[in-house]
Amino acid sequence: SQSRFFTLANRHPLIRSKIESSLRDLGIPFFVRPSTDYAVGSTALISLLAALCGRRAQTKRLPEFWPDLSNHSLGVLLRAYFDGDGTVGSCGEVIATTASDDLASDLAYALKRFGIHARLRRTWKRATNSAHDGAIYTNVVISGQADVRLYAEHIGFDHPEKLARLNRLLERGADTNVDVVPINP
Repeated sequence: SQSRFFTLANRHPLIRSKIESSLRDLGIPFFVRPSTDYAVGSTALISLLAALCGRRAQTKRLPEFWPDLSNHSLGVLLRAYFDGDGTVGSCGEVIATTASDDLASDLAYALKRFGIHARLRRTWKRATNSAHDGAIYTNVVISGQADVRLYAEHIGFDHPEKLARLNRLLERGADTNVDVVPINP
């Protein structure tokens, strides 16, 4: 976010339609940049989102009230996040990549609410929407049929292509290298 606007980015027509109708319904001013990103100009909303969710990519997090949300509302919040920053990988996983360690941790804990085990993996990459030299990012990875099925059941995607890839992924048989070690308390 900046002092006078924050940016939303998504190129899928369905998601864009939802963004635009939501902003219009709420009476929040916005315009579309040449890059197709939305610049949303509500000082009050900018301040609220900055306080609740962070101002920059490296300081993003889920709002601190997320543990108080119902399962349905938390699922909607996570679906919106994964619709934007998530993907379905060719190796049978759902992945979101973030520059924020706090957001990666929040996502892993929020997914645990649904019994979904997410792995956090550090990786070097360049963001596709900037010209910086690159940095360490964290991949939030949901893999293994049991976890992917729970993700599909409780969170899923509104993004049609991501949903189609998730559904194809669900047709695969279980094939994971995760071992469970029973521990008696």
